[in-house]
Amino acid sequence: MKKKAIKIAAASAVAASAFVAALPHQADAASNVQSEVSKAVTAMQKAYHTYSDVTATGKFADLADVYKDYNAAKVAYNNAKALVLKAGGPLKDAYLAQLDVNYNEYIAKRVVTYIDAFNYGTTLASKKAALDTALAAKNWDDAEKLYHSISYELKTRTVILDRVYGKTARELLRSEFKASAQALRDSIMHEVTLKMYAAKVTSAIAAKDLDAAKAALDVVNVELTKINKDSEFGKALVAKAAEVNAAYEATQSAKVASVTALNSTTLVVKFNKEIDKTDATSNKFSLEGKTLNTVSVADDNKTVTLTFNNIEGSVLALVVEPIKTKADATVKTDRFVSKLTYSDTVAPSVSNVDYTYSADGKTADATFTFSEPLSTEGTVSVNGTTNGVTYSKDLAKGTVTVTGLTVGSTYKVDFVGAKDVKGNLSNPITQNITVPAQVKDEAKPTASVSVSANKVTLQFSEKVSTLGTVTINGTNYAASFVQDATDATKYVLDAQTAGALNGVNFLNATIVVDGFKDVAGNQGDKVTSSATLTADRTAPAFVSAAVTSDNSKILLTFDGPVAAGDLSATDELVLKVKDGVTLTTGNTTDLTAANVAYGYDVDKNGTIEGAEKNVVAISNALTKGSYSYELAGKAVQDSYGNKVANTLSFALNVADPTTTPGTPTAVVNFSSVSVANGVITVTYNKEMGDSALVASNYKFAGNTLPSTATLKFINSRQNVQITLPDGYIAVNGTYAFEVTGVTDKDNNTLVNGKATAFVDAKENIAPTATKVNVLSSKTFSVDFSEALTDTNTVSGVTVKVNGVAVTGTLAVVGGKLQFTATNDFAATDAITVEFAATNNLTDLNGNSVKTGTVTK
Repeated sequence: MKKKAIKIAAASAVAASAFVAALPHQADAASNVQSEVSKAVTAMQKAYHTYSDVTATGKFADLADVYKDYNAAKVAYNNAKALVLKAGGPLKDAYLAQLDVNYNEYIAKRVVTYIDAFNYGTTLASKKAALDTALAAKNWDDAEKLYHSISYELKTRTVILDRVYGKTARELLRSEFKASAQALRDSIMHEVTLKMYAAKVTSAIAAKDLDAAKAALDVVNVELTKINKDSEFGKALVAKAAEVNAAYEATQSAKVASVTALNSTTLVVKFNKEIDKTDATSNKFSLEGKTLNTVSVADDNKTVTLTFNNIEGSVLALVVEPIKTKADATVKTDRFVSKLTYSDTVAPSVSNVDYTYSADGKTADATFTFSEPLSTEGTVSVNGTTNGVTYSKDLAKGTVTVTGLTVGSTYKVDFVGAKDVKGNLSNPITQNITVPAQVKDEAKPTASVSVSANKVTLQFSEKVSTLGTVTINGTNYAASFVQDATDATKYVLDAQTAGALNGVNFLNATIVVDGFKDVAGNQGDKVTSSATLTADRTAPAFVSAAVTSDNSKILLTFDGPVAAGDLSATDELVLKVKDGVTLTTGNTTDLTAANVAYGYDVDKNGTIEGAEKNVVAISNALTKGSYSYELAGKAVQDSYGNKVANTLSFALNVADPTTTPGTPTAVVNFSSVSVANGVITVTYNKEMGDSALVASNYKFAGNTLPSTATLKFINSRQNVQITLPDGYIAVNGTYAFEVTGVTDKDNNTLVNGKATAFVDAKENIAPTATKVNVLSSKTFSVDFSEALTDTNTVSGVTVKVNGVAVTGTLAVVGGKLQFTATNDFAATDAITVEFAATNNLTDLNGNSVKTGTVTK
């Protein structure tokens, strides 16, 4: 700045001195030129001050004024420059320099950059305003586009603001335009990121790229924790996140998501989808060698808590059998097999204190809940003494309840010697408590009434101890309401079954709920609702006909639950045509309770549920062929007595139950599969072709067998022996063994295309000698990579001292090889123990010690 000021001054000085030395007539011309140059300089400086003087006050000058003075300065500059070129005389170069220096300094550097920056700033402001409008209008797609547009501007073009001359002007432009746009952009950064990745989840699922979908979903769920969920954009994205999570979950089979050991007796199994809690019975869960005591399904229908006598052990097989899902009883969770290793080394501690109060609220019992079940509570003292202390305990639940404490008083409760079921001893536990005054639940429950067709639903704000009275047009139906199986605060009445719609097709009803109370005894305010109840007078509609796999029953499916209709006739079922032949005699069946069932256990799980209630099963053994039947419609009705009015006609094409149509026939299956010492023995029900000896046709624990496995027929072509590589099975447990792509010698294929067996297998890692431990001048022991089976008869082992074989006795004691020499050896002697391939030493799973040598 200083140098440029000097240049401007120097140019002016040169021009002035030259003017003094000029002749009189030259002086007049020079004076005119100098005047025009001076006017131009003044105009250029004025253009600068037009905005700079205003921005110095923290405001923006009217851009029209800036443009006006800017244009005037350009005209003055151009006029002066033209005059100098025409009549500048010997001072032409000096005048031109003076004009250019001032133009570059005040116009090009200052005014032009300010105008460019202001125009850019207004463009940025308009995009910010558009983003504000898009957010207000909940136009999330436009908001995303504008977010990216503003981001581009901020990243690549805000340098325009930085070129403006003068700190005050620059900062004003930045704060007015850049800062506000950036703040708005940053405020929705996580929202836009979530939206983008939610779209990626959707497109990846459509492309069946589930790995990419999962990666994008992980980003969605991280961003979900960062967005403003109270904003409208945030609310929309919470719903979108739930949508894409559900979409991804729908691509996954129902399965166990995780297993967590809480303590030495308790496991928590979490599923990825809601299960049918009635199907989560004790026979669906097992832990190798352990006794299952209880199964508890949480209200979320995804979390199951299992309690055992204990769960401690190493690589124990945990098996969860398939369980029906809540959404669809025909869809079950995958069978789950895992390995559990757990050792309880943590002593119990008090995790919570709860209080129950006497009727007058003056005394209370304090229940101390421990972190796990106990084997003993130890010694319980209050205020340093056991005298007069009364308490009860539930060791299985890990609770101790000290009784008779005064509300408002302070107590020091000590537990000395508390142990968990493993025997871990707690250090003395001190609980300093002040018994709080009872906080009574005085909030009234509320109720809402909704009606759908012939159903009345009561939804309470909390659990209730009584419904009180629920009247429909004055008649009390409270006793007929049924509590929902999954929501304890919801009750449903079938008004038609209860008789409220007898003799009418609809009823304009006044429903009054009164006298209902919560579990604390608080009575809710009476609720009155008006609605129209509509009777179901529509008979079930026929959907389809089929036969059971053994051809013993005809299964007729309707669009709703069915019940027995009028079976008084003797010819309800008529066979009209068989194999193209029309029948006129001997073709009727009398349907009775003995040969027809309304509702049928299709999946053979012991319960008729869901769509199975829509099935009529008629016992009627059929042979291979085509059949056309007529069924008297009156034989089928719904639970309201709506009978099917018309005769139903249906056709069946029945296959031979002993064969599956098509070539080749799918009849091959396992007869048995067993595993011992790393060898899988597969017995098929057919003599197999050579494809049964191809390793890649088999999977063990989900992995294709390696090419290093050896396969051969043993005794017959029904038996395949598969020898796995050493160490292939790492831990003991139950494994899935699967075969696909094999055929028997007649080219018949596997039933359903594959065969699967779950087999118990023990690890096949050969133990290795690791270290020689000298115990005395005659004895030493050998450590191994794992414990050996104890034995007093050892063969295939040679002991050498200083390279010479020595005699003595060998035995395996406590899992280690023990050697007692006939003669003493020195502490400095070299000891070598060699294990031949014929050695008879094995680990606890029967794996032979690996051939090799260990030395000291």
